[in-house]
Amino acid sequence: MNEQEHKKGIINPFLAKALIAFATLNLIVFALILQLNPEDKALQYSEKMFNMALQLQKEGRGDMALKYYDKIIEKYPKSIFTDRAVFNTAEVDLRLQYQFDEAVKYYKKVIDEYPTSYLVPKAKLNIDFIQNHRDFDGKTLVLFYQASAYKRAKEYDKAIETLNMILTEYPDSNMEPVAIYWIGKIQDDFLGKTDEAYKTYRKLCQKYPGFKEAKEVYPILQQVGIEVPEMNK
Repeated sequence: MNEQEHKKGIINPFLAKALIAFATLNLIVFALILQLNPEDKALQYSEKMFNMALQLQKEGRGDMALKYYDKIIEKYPKSIFTDRAVFNTAEVDLRLQYQFDEAVKYYKKVIDEYPTSYLVPKAKLNIDFIQNHRDFDGKTLVLFYQASAYKRAKEYDKAIETLNMILTEYPDSNMEPVAIYWIGKIQDDFLGKTDEAYKTYRKLCQKYPGFKEAKEVYPILQQVGIEVPEMNK
């Protein structure tokens, strides 16, 4: 065997060292994974379950989502995902199941048991919204969240049709100004029906001049020269 052939059979010493180092690193990482403390494992498991539940929630499969959220709440009460699991349980109860008492219960659980959570302000707002708009045995709330689901699905005509049911079937309900507001917003922001939106906004301002929804859209009307005397009283 000549010298050139002999060199072909020899592994570059630098390459050999690199391979050994790489193999050693993999062994160390594997050992660390095996030695994860219970808190790390809890974090991994709760994160995995939370992501599965969230996907089911987005797909509208509320019952399945609740099962995963319940497991997180029960088995991993100290996980960084648990406050979100509690909050999302309330969201499923509210927006998919229309179980308003259950929704309020879990929103309160967020407030009471996770007072430093960034979700506390949202939980308080949702409780206030439910309590202030739950007339007609909650039927207007159901219609509102059905319309919201159509809006998220980009079925804007169905959303408006459902909101109009609030106006025709439950006139002067606490939900009426909210329904009028969202009809106008959908016309304006998603359907490009600006003239219709202005008429809707004007109707809102005329009938509910003191409501926050009217105060929000009135500047839009002023910009295009539409005055509403009721807003200036």
